[in-house]
Amino acid sequence: MKDSLSGVKILMQNQQTFFKVMPFLKQAIRLIFLVLAMMIVVACTVSRPVGNGTRLPYETIEGGRHYFPDDIGMEWTYTGSIIEHLQRVSTYTNITKVTGTTQKGDERVTIFHESNPANRGESESYFKRNKEGITYFGGEPTTDFERQFIPYRVIPFPIVFQKPYVQIEKTGLLYDIDMDNDGINEKADIRAEVIAMGFETITTPAGIFRNALKLQGRMIIGLTLSVNHKKAEMLDTTTHWFAPGVGMVQGIEKIEFSSVAGSTPSGTLITEILQRFNTNGTPSPFDSPGY
Repeated sequence: MKDSLSGVKILMQNQQTFFKVMPFLKQAIRLIFLVLAMMIVVACTVSRPVGNGTRLPYETIEGGRHYFPDDIGMEWTYTGSIIEHLQRVSTYTNITKVTGTTQKGDERVTIFHESNPANRGESESYFKRNKEGITYFGGEPTTDFERQFIPYRVIPFPIVFQKPYVQIEKTGLLYDIDMDNDGINEKADIRAEVIAMGFETITTPAGIFRNALKLQGRMIIGLTLSVNHKKAEMLDTTTHWFAPGVGMVQGIEKIEFSSVAGSTPSGTLITEILQRFNTNGTPSPFDSPGY
């Protein structure tokens, strides 16, 4: 993220600043994993249900795209909850819609619009799908931190069960905030990966969805404070389920922050569950029966 002080003052300042900038850290992490979730909706390809449970290592997912519709005009309504320090702090509604396409440099990309992800207001994300996989081209709002590692491949084709795919692995990036108030933005390392686990049955207010594909994500951001080289780590783990002909039906995200200079570790749990959906959209211009 973003002249040496006395030892006591540094410890107190680091702790206070860390908690002050937590919302910014969470927003940066949330942007990355919202992108991951939305892109996987259009990234994976499954031809037929193959039963519940964990799949064999390196078993591939092949065939059509009916598990992950992305037609323009489709819409999903989710209810969400946010729990911090084991206490529920908010509930919200988030409507996700495929609104069209736009130009990003030389690439034509698809737009996913969200009305209120994680109770933080509107956002958009942009991606392009081809036979090699899905590439993320950023979103709005974004951060200077995110701009240092986009565009990047979210997931390759074909999807392979039980085989982690590394989406991001960068070191020495500049974070957005000067956490220790020494006039220097902190350095950050980031690593993110996703793995397809298998199929499960998920029950939501929108219905019972059998053979929902379960995907797990993991991201670690490590920060180094410039004033004293102390380390801080943020771990984000996600689990999402995707149903045939529907898309994402449930998502769970857990964000954990390590202790900084003696501060108390903290965590946030975000859950989104499908309430209703409209799949009567116009086929995406990127559709192809080959992937």
